[in-house]
This record gives sequence, structure tokens and C-alpha cells, in this order.
Amino acid sequence: NLIVNNTSVSCKRRDLLLDKHRRILLDKLESGEISSGRGQQQETSLARPGDTRWGSHYKTLLRIETMWDSVIEVLEIVHNEERNPSRAGGLVQNMESFSFVFIMKMMLKILRITNELSLLLQKKDQNIVQAMSLVVDVRTRLSNLRSEGWDSLLEEAKSFCLSNDIPIPNMDDVVPRFGGSRKGGRNNITQDHHFRVDTFYAAIDAIISELDHRFNEVSSELLTCFACLDPKDSFSKFDVNKLARITDIYFEDFSFDDGDSIKDQLETFILHVRRLDEFRICHDLSSLAIKMVELE
Repeated sequence: NLIVNNTSVSCKRRDLLLDKHRRILLDKLESGEISSGRGQQQETSLARPGDTRWGSHYKTLLRIETMWDSVIEVLEIVHNEERNPSRAGGLVQNMESFSFVFIMKMMLKILRITNELSLLLQKKDQNIVQAMSLVVDVRTRLSNLRSEGWDSLLEEAKSFCLSNDIPIPNMDDVVPRFGGSRKGGRNNITQDHHFRVDTFYAAIDAIISELDHRFNEVSSELLTCFACLDPKDSFSKFDVNKLARITDIYFEDFSFDDGDSIKDQLETFILHVRRLDEFRICHDLSSLAIKMVELE
């Protein structure tokens, strides 16, 4: 019964959110604040908690930004209707802060850059060469955002706050660093330093470091080499020189004679697998490996 009741309450709140959003859109259309057109102002809703993973974080943030007025109104209604103190009131207070708006805008900028790479890396039939190339482009764009994107991000966050009556802090005001004591002023930093260095730069540096860790030069080259074994289209991506490069990367596992003869062995290998019908059913590296073990 509790599960049924909770589900019913969730459905009512979702319907309330959609209704509020629809009414706000109609009011803005009638006042001329927004315009209608193909692909614009489509009905939407927030993602369910179970869907909030991987690339769907981007979609969730987009919807929060788009449905801002509706979300705030519904949270206020939930807070007022609850008999016991609810989290809804606290969420309103958190959302209507410069810090929340700034981080939302920052993450939207970052996720706009990384979302396509995230989706590509989740595909089972991903093109490794394309993915590795996109990693380089995404890293470059993140570096450019770090060096050139601060001013525009700050102005975007301020503009959003002004339009939604959210107070904007003075960036020259001094505050204690997060987790530090106010006593003696030894941990004091400006608001500008907090948002620019400790938040904006720190977030981008963490993502770039993770990309460098997961896709360093050797691992990226290794993935590109193995991608040459893709069995699609009769091994159309097969490249003897790139595959032979694996003997240099794993030099401790190959003798000098192995490295010297590997290209000839690979030329024989590709003729063999292209000729046998058993390999024509292979559609990715996994099925190719399974078939190679089966046929010894």
C-alpha cells in the first residue's frame, strides 16, 4: 500500500509540474516573452530518478533550466501541503542561490562539450578510431573553455539570477575557503577565487585529468591498433602496420623473431579469416575473439 501511495503521489506531482509548465509557457507566449515554432517550447518533464545516469544528467539539467519557474512553484506547493517539514522548502532555498545557478550553468557548458563523447563510448558497436579522435577534440575544447570561458559563464549566471530575482554576490567580498576556519583570516579568499579557481577551474582540471588517465597516449594507440581487427565489411579496417605496432607496445611479450615475422603472419591471417564462412557472422571484436578460440 505504501508503494502504491508513493507512486500515486509521485504521479500527481509530475502531472502538477507539467500543468504548471504548460500554463507558464502559455502566459509567456501570450505576452510575447517567447515565440513558438518548430522544435520550440515542446512539452517536457524531469527525468525519473532511475534514469539519472550517464548522459541523462545533461538532459535533467537542461529540463531544470527550461522548467525553472514550474519547478520552483511545485516545490513551494509540496512544501506548503506537507504536514511535516519537507525537503521541498530547503530545495527552493538551495536553488534560488547564485551558487546553484552558477554550477548548473557551468555543468551545462561542460556537458554540452562531453555529452557526444559520453554517448559514443556507451555504444556497444562504437567506432574506436572515431572515439579516440573525439577524445582529443573534447580535451581541446575543455582546455579552451578553461582559458577563455570564464567571463561568458559568469555573465550568463548573473543574467539568469537577475531575471529570477536571485541575489548576486560581490565577487570582491572575502569569504573563508570551504572547510576552513574564519579565525585569523588564514583561509580567506574572494568570491571570485571561490567560483573561478576552486569551482570552475577545479571541475575542468578534474575532467581533463580523468581523460588523460583513461586515454593516455599508449592506451589510445593500443585501442586504435586493436580497432584494425574489426570484422565488419570483411575486415575493411584491417591494417598490418598498425597491428604490428602492438609488438612494440608489448615488447616484453614478443621476441625479436616474433616482431620480425608478425607482418607476414598477419597477412596470412587476414586471407584466412576473409576466406572462411565461419568468420562472416562475426560483427565485433568480441564475436571475432570467440570464433578464433572455437576454431583454434
